[in-house]
Amino acid sequence: MSIHRADSAELGGSPQMRAVRALPRPAHSFAESLTRIARRGAREAERQALESVLERVHWNRAEASRILKVSYKTLLNKICECGLEPPSRGNR
Repeated sequence: MSIHRADSAELGGSPQMRAVRALPRPAHSFAESLTRIARRGAREAERQALESVLERVHWNRAEASRILKVSYKTLLNKICECGLEPPSRGNR
């Protein structure tokens, strides 16, 4: 933990200074930034939308790209990013 010069001058190395240095640091292992939470939520929402549309059009990717208003190439990239795979031939 670093203390700015103005802060250290004000505290003057007193017991207060030692107490400030001894304060626990925030545990980053369980804390997550709002940005990360939002990105994860957006990825999950995108995956669910892709999966839903693809199932509705029986994995007709050209039709899905038109419905989602993205290029065919973008749709293929998103399918890959989300780890989605078409059902086996017997389950279509």
